[in-house]
Amino acid sequence: IPDGGRGTATLAGNHHEEVVLDLAANGSTATATVSFAANLQPGPGDVDLGARSGVPVAPQTIGDEFAVDVAVQTDGLDLGSWELEISFPPAALTVVNVVDTYPSGGLFDWNLGETPGTIRLGGSLNNPPNRGTSGSPLGVARVTLRATGVGLAEIAGRVLLLAQPGSAGLPIGGATPRAIEAGHVVAQINAQNRRQRRQR
Repeated sequence: IPDGGRGTATLAGNHHEEVVLDLAANGSTATATVSFAANLQPGPGDVDLGARSGVPVAPQTIGDEFAVDVAVQTDGLDLGSWELEISFPPAALTVVNVVDTYPSGGLFDWNLGETPGTIRLGGSLNNPPNRGTSGSPLGVARVTLRATGVGLAEIAGRVLLLAQPGSAGLPIGGATPRAIEAGHVVAQINAQNRRQRRQR
């Protein structure tokens, strides 16, 4: 969102390819072009999907398998129990596998959701500290997907549970369920070219 009066541009979301910003100096013919990745960082209690830097999910080709990392921002608090729902277009993406990426072990499980194009994953962590800090969310899982349909495939989700360790299970973040914000990403899926099809 450009604001010419302040000389700023605010990113309102992630993008599947680099963003190009064209700049022009007032009262001058001088111009410049800057390109960069639009990749939101998760705030307290939010979840990040995909790469932490660069484009969140790199462009894929039909038949490709690619990993989407899942990380939670606990804002310095230890993570005890968690549960997430991740959604995607079933005509464009299928799930290959889901594994945990815990730093110190724990319980983990996942399953296909009742609604096509959804998975639920979660568990609990052992041996604290297990915490995310500003700029460094805590990795909890890796989802491997296969590209099966051409187009822009939206990957989103909800936080169902994010709690600290202990019997009280104090929440991390706001009320649940809540939408994932920084992890709302798009995968660009391209068709195979003729040469690729012949090689296979």
